[in-house]
Amino acid sequence: MSWIALLLIGIGTVDFAHSILDPLKRIRWVPEAIGAVAVIAFGLLSALFGGDLAAVIVIAGITVLWGFLAHPPQGSDENPRPGIPLALLGGTIFVGILLAPVAGEVGGPVAAWAEQAPWVWVESARPEAVLLVFGGLLVQVSTGNVVVQLVLDVAKVANPLDGVDGNNLKGGRLLGPLERLTIFGLGLTGNLAAAGLVVAAKGLIRWPELQSFRGHEGPSINDVTEYFLVGSFVSWMTSLVTLALVIT
Repeated sequence: MSWIALLLIGIGTVDFAHSILDPLKRIRWVPEAIGAVAVIAFGLLSALFGGDLAAVIVIAGITVLWGFLAHPPQGSDENPRPGIPLALLGGTIFVGILLAPVAGEVGGPVAAWAEQAPWVWVESARPEAVLLVFGGLLVQVSTGNVVVQLVLDVAKVANPLDGVDGNNLKGGRLLGPLERLTIFGLGLTGNLAAAGLVVAAKGLIRWPELQSFRGHEGPSINDVTEYFLVGSFVSWMTSLVTLALVIT
């Protein structure tokens, strides 16, 4: 699973770099270059040489491609072809799972650090799992938001609150990563039941806000609820799928 770990690290790095650089001034190639460098650097630090080195280079290329496909060009608020990056991500992960038996084992400085880490769970885990956890954490931070928006675009579920004064559902781009990190962390410790409580708590907290749109002039409660449910379920699935990749 070392190749999938590098893929998650690369994509997570690209999306995190975009989230930082986009509000300032988008410079094409910079986030993609950072992601590609991260993949190659972790590949070398993991002693993935020989045939694995070719795979590392391919993964770096996929990371760059993801950056250009998943993030719309400057001045555009909507991705013109949202299904393509989703297909790229899903297809690459699927191929990575199929090729997992031939992927090299993580060694080098990464494995040495894992063996000497002061945390018991790191010492008892395989270096590949440690690398997967790191990539999974990066995915929860920014990639989850990107995937949610892409799915919403594919399903043609527009944000009904765009341009509406007093947008009551603000903060989703901040709460989403926190929610995914919580679910991911609880899942790693084997507390999936507690993760379910997080999901239930979000529904209870949002319920009064959703009900405030009943009979409201403007967006209907059906549109707001659909937007909330689709976004939330995709966000939760991002955490759970990443968790499944780590613990298998």
